[in-house]
Amino acid sequence: MRHDGCGGRAGKAELLTGIEGVSSRPVRKIALLSMAVLAAGLLLAAGTGGRAEAAFTFTFHEQGADVVATGSGSIDLAGLSRAVVLGLPDSGVNAQIATAGVAGTVAVYTGIMGPGGFGPGGRVDASRGGGDAVAVNGSGGFLGVPPAYVSGSVLANSMEFAGETFASIGLTPGTYTWTWGSGVNADSLTVQIGPAAIPEPASVLAVGLGLLGLAAVRPLVVARRGSCASSVTAAARTACSTRRT
Repeated sequence: MRHDGCGGRAGKAELLTGIEGVSSRPVRKIALLSMAVLAAGLLLAAGTGGRAEAAFTFTFHEQGADVVATGSGSIDLAGLSRAVVLGLPDSGVNAQIATAGVAGTVAVYTGIMGPGGFGPGGRVDASRGGGDAVAVNGSGGFLGVPPAYVSGSVLANSMEFAGETFASIGLTPGTYTWTWGSGVNADSLTVQIGPAAIPEPASVLAVGLGLLGLAAVRPLVVARRGSCASSVTAAARTACSTRRT
């Protein structure tokens, strides 16, 4: 014989609500909503992770008595028009015309849109530069990559400006981004000068949504475990305790 509130199938309403005779439908709805929120958070994290890692970024930071720049990421050339191939004799920056680049031979692609400058400084050559030849000229609306570059391939380089500061080079701290393309071919190149502002990342939001879902589910577990104690009638509590022992 099964008793209401004892955890059997006949006592499902009490098992979920902890109150004999109360419908479990509202609690079921909470459980379904919690799982939906958790799933949405995971999808959000999965759907927004790729683009941020793919876009190429030049990052400038002051390191001791020097300024160091590192470049990393990849570039999607779809949506850009190839113009000419030319040689960059020196690595360096020109903040007034939003130019930064590592020396080497590059194929020039036009069609980027963004800021025309990132500070008041003029041309300053790097004391050292190496890695893949990548350049951006924001005021001219073009960028340069190695002539044989294949879209999506990883690029990496670096520059060092010995004995310089942001002020001496004429760099204004901030985030400067150029974009091009549309849909799946949309891409960007960023020059980051100094620490980047930290917006709430999608991954943190996803984790928050997941925790919210788990928090909503937890009362169901508590109710399930405490169904005997929460039975309204003494007879139901006694029957439930006898059943468990």
